Amino acid sequence: MGGESVLVTGARGFIGKTLVARLASAGRSVIAVGRTTLQHFIGMENVECRISDLTTLDRLPDSVTTVIHCAATSPQAGVTASAIIRDNVCATRQLVELSCRANVKRFIFLSSVSAFGQIKEPVLDEIHPSVDPDLYGLTKRIGEELLAASATEMASLALRLPGIVGHGAGRNWLTRVKADIEAGREVKAFNLDHPYNNAVHVDDLCEFLLSLASASFQGFDMITLGAAGAIPLARALQLLMQSLGRKVPIIEVEAAGRRSFIIDSKKASRRYGYHSMRIEEVISRYGGTT
Repeated sequence: MGGESVLVTGARGFIGKTLVARLASAGRSVIAVGRTTLQHFIGMENVECRISDLTTLDRLPDSVTTVIHCAATSPQAGVTASAIIRDNVCATRQLVELSCRANVKRFIFLSSVSAFGQIKEPVLDEIHPSVDPDLYGLTKRIGEELLAASATEMASLALRLPGIVGHGAGRNWLTRVKADIEAGREVKAFNLDHPYNNAVHVDDLCEFLLSLASASFQGFDMITLGAAGAIPLARALQLLMQSLGRKVPIIEVEAAGRRSFIIDSKKASRRYGYHSMRIEEVISRYGGTT
């Protein structure tokens, strides 16, 4: 790549750590950025570590041609609204400004289906409007708007992701269900007979990001990602239990107005070459992960 580097933010996180290793093993020069120690990458070929808070970052290395922005703060116990805004909006704004100033060729933003807010249709794709997103979803939406406003200066792509699963995954619906099954607790879910494909395996995501890091695209675009195919939610839960070798009761609860949906990834596949394993394999592989 002629000395060109890929800068990955959130390198200590589940996706970021997996992505840095995948890029490096493919021979890409990677600059891994995290707020605290990055000992995992010490001595790894093709990886340079930078410990930095994105909100105080003042420049990007001259070699950076691609930025993959994985860093984000999601709601959980002890996390304040101001921290979410700071880490997801202020940090993204700073990174976008620095990337434009450094003439970065492409900026890939890991957004979230949370940016859609209330989902009213059975099939979710890019044309679905954003309706009353929660704070986290709103911060992701603002990040997309910051990139859209910079479209004449830098090519960028936002990936609205569902739950990402794999070794070390956390804080999404499927990871919580896995934890319940492993602990022998009953699983509660609604709309068990509705189709489900709302997960992506981290291996598929990182393979896609690797291809995007060399892709040529213009302006700003947003795409939705999900697993290939769809199966009833009850079947998905059964597959997860089978792969874990555990069986617990499945309790169907009232939907209380919550709608089930599947994710349409046709645009991502046709325009950007996205490919995912089928949802059955995503679940079975995740359940078999130790």
